[in-house]
Amino acid sequence: MLSDAVTDLVDQARRLFAQFRSGACEMDEADLLDVIGLSQRLANVAGAVQAVAVAAFAASDTAPDGVGEYADCEVGTALGYATAAASALTHRSVKIVTDLPTTLAAMAAGDLDTWRAHTIAAELRDVDHDGCGRVEALAFPAVTGDTARAARGRVRRALAQVDPDLVRRRQEAAVRDRDVVVAPGVDGVSDWWMRLRTDQSVKCAAAVNARAAQLRRRDPDLTLGQARADAVADLILGHAEVVAHLRLTIPVQTFTTTPPFGDPADAAQPESPLGWEVAGVGVISHALVADIMDTFPTRISGILIDAQTGAAVATTARAYTPPASVGALVRARDGTCRFPHCTVPATRCDLDHVQPWPAGPTSPANLAALCRHHHRAKTHGGWEYTLHPDGTCTWVTPHGGQTMLTRPTDHREMAA
Repeated sequence: MLSDAVTDLVDQARRLFAQFRSGACEMDEADLLDVIGLSQRLANVAGAVQAVAVAAFAASDTAPDGVGEYADCEVGTALGYATAAASALTHRSVKIVTDLPTTLAAMAAGDLDTWRAHTIAAELRDVDHDGCGRVEALAFPAVTGDTARAARGRVRRALAQVDPDLVRRRQEAAVRDRDVVVAPGVDGVSDWWMRLRTDQSVKCAAAVNARAAQLRRRDPDLTLGQARADAVADLILGHAEVVAHLRLTIPVQTFTTTPPFGDPADAAQPESPLGWEVAGVGVISHALVADIMDTFPTRISGILIDAQTGAAVATTARAYTPPASVGALVRARDGTCRFPHCTVPATRCDLDHVQPWPAGPTSPANLAALCRHHHRAKTHGGWEYTLHPDGTCTWVTPHGGQTMLTRPTDHREMAA
């Protein structure tokens, strides 16, 4: 079988690594540079193999774009990728194998890495087969020596020659898709991504730079980056009314008939508050809460979490549609879609009855947050899962029956 041949190659590569690892310190700089280049060529060829395998697995004659609707689910679980990354890899692999023969051949020859190949595929995502061939003819072989950014520019210029109307439509669509995304960062910061119209962006950049210059005159110790970040916050907060929404997370000891340790009365008492949870940010310290409450009008709610697991504690409803209290608790417990590696926030997910209603109750013990894509994969794509009493989910893949475990959000680990 071909899979056995690939397994043999992986084993050979492992043995080669062990041999190289032991002798690397004895090699001179020229030899080491040769190994760096050759190992990249090896990775490029492996990327071509993976692209062909993904395309063969995902191919569908019935789907409008030729890609099976749920193929990315199993590709993602095989690679440990989040949904968006798995979907992108799947569609780009199919594009490369189906419409970009020159790109695939360059990968297979070791001349083009996966990153740049996928950049080309992304730029030509909605270009037909003939159009892709014409763009490849203009871009190759020079594109194999480009950086990823230069490769993107070269392909865009070639596409503008081949199909200027498509480029114009893309520009119009990009303006419609303008957006601001805020995501939890690390160590007390959050990450922002913005897509603005270019004319707006130029004006905003000028305003940020002007305000940053003012801040640096007041505090010369600020770096330019720090001053720009503070300037953005100043400019936004100076033109908006802000109400802060904080949710107090309080760990409690939960038990069924007998407590796991100590006196039942002691075990049932709430422990000291764990912190204050801000949607999209995480759990913040009491000092930061004090600063927020001093700065903005503040609304406060509470959530009880299991002191041992960090998961939210629950209740039950009698109807099919979960009441707001049950839905809020399930979403707080899950945090994100419960499909393996999916990062879609639970607030944007459906609430799925694991065991169909009315046989299965409308309770957190039988409800899980699933994004619409993975909800459909469970309903129509052959995926199965079980929700356990501790809030963990066991998923079973449609092909091969492999199992994967996902866990509820541990609110103890959400410190921002």
